[in-house]
Amino acid sequence: MKIASLFAVFAATALAFKPRPKSCITEEYGLGFGDKYMHNHQVQYVIGGPYSKGSIYRKCTNGKLFCYEDHGEADMPDPEPIDCKETFQARKLGYFADPELTKLWPERTLCYQVKKEEFTEEQLAMIDDAVDYLRTTGVKFIEFSDCPKQRNAEKICGNCKDYVNVNKKDTARCSARVGWDQIGPQPINLGDHCFDVGFGTVVHEFLHSLGLFHEHTNPNATLITYKMERGPQNYLPKPQALFIEYDAESIMHYPPSRGICIPKKRDDDKRYCNPTESEADGCVEPKKEYCDEEASKVFGQRKKMSKGDFKSVTTLYGCRASGKAATVDYLRKKLEKKGMIHNNALEKGAAGRFEGDIKQVNEARAKVRAEKRAAKRAAKRALKRKARKAKKGGKKTKKGKKSKKSKKRKSKKSKKSDDDDDDDDDDDDDDDDDDDDDDDDDDDDDDDDDDDDDDDDDDDEDDAFAE
Repeated sequence: MKIASLFAVFAATALAFKPRPKSCITEEYGLGFGDKYMHNHQVQYVIGGPYSKGSIYRKCTNGKLFCYEDHGEADMPDPEPIDCKETFQARKLGYFADPELTKLWPERTLCYQVKKEEFTEEQLAMIDDAVDYLRTTGVKFIEFSDCPKQRNAEKICGNCKDYVNVNKKDTARCSARVGWDQIGPQPINLGDHCFDVGFGTVVHEFLHSLGLFHEHTNPNATLITYKMERGPQNYLPKPQALFIEYDAESIMHYPPSRGICIPKKRDDDKRYCNPTESEADGCVEPKKEYCDEEASKVFGQRKKMSKGDFKSVTTLYGCRASGKAATVDYLRKKLEKKGMIHNNALEKGAAGRFEGDIKQVNEARAKVRAEKRAAKRAAKRALKRKARKAKKGGKKTKKGKKSKKSKKRKSKKSKKSDDDDDDDDDDDDDDDDDDDDDDDDDDDDDDDDDDDDDDDDDDDEDDAFAE
């Protein structure tokens, strides 16, 4: 009976799902990627991930399956397709090395060089304005020719070998590599239309060079992608990286014209497919008709960085002016070592972590600090008690010797005098006890002062890594 029921459910599901026109069924090349349904324009990374140079993704286009190599540049269209079978076989034989994840520029310093002969005076002025604006983030931007003059030249820009090369090789494109690529000159391409709205697009591309992804790829965003005018790496969610809360006003956000939007509310419980999914995954294929155009108008502004953009840069690099250290550096160097967080993104050096995890980290740090303070107080009190006992024992020994000498000299004194001496000794003991009580009070005050000092140190540490 159960078998019959299961068969009926399977049959109903099969009848409910009908492959759409221009969809694809993937071939098997020995890597377990065969016999997968993909709807038209669906994308899947099969080697590596978005923005990682050398990664391989496949895409269903009008019923045909194509493979592409990700060149690690943002805002670029699909490159020329490559042979899927040959690429997969090369990977199977071990000829392909997994790509590295995004890396940040060391010492909060980015070196750049502008090919001035390729730009107009007005465009050069916009580039200068963009760099000056970016310096307000706390990251240091220096011209590549000035790198050897810096005191820490051996620590920055790959020992003054790596820099962002701002050029206009392709007059129709605005694109940049993501993060510190360590390849010598790494390009930022600024075509003529990149200056149509002022320096905002220039800032956008430089932020890619610093390591920021597109905001619409934030895993916290509830958007749909109904078409991809650029390569899929510019649209796919990136759960392996750190993102703060989703910011629709970010300068790193694509406009609706690039195929993304806030969807209208559905009457059913179904969700929309992301670019890596198809209807076979139980979701609804996104279409432009499902977009809430009015709500989506906020996307894609290029006037200025939002508060969230500044926060993203500070999270990655810290702030030189305020002295705040980078959250990502703190997480990598401290938390991984202490074992408070064990996270794949942290181990591989990705951009960072979700805000909820950072909150968890701060709570764990506070607990550790409290335990350390308690242990320190207990140790101090134990030492002071031991010192008081030793001091009290020394006084009694001294009094005993003095009492014996006194008895030898005054052996003929009356019993009354002896009783008086005993009373005096009792008074002395009471005074000693009072002194001990005063010492206890002083010790407690000292402990409180020490605790205050500890709290001050902890507050300073919190300020250094505040979000």
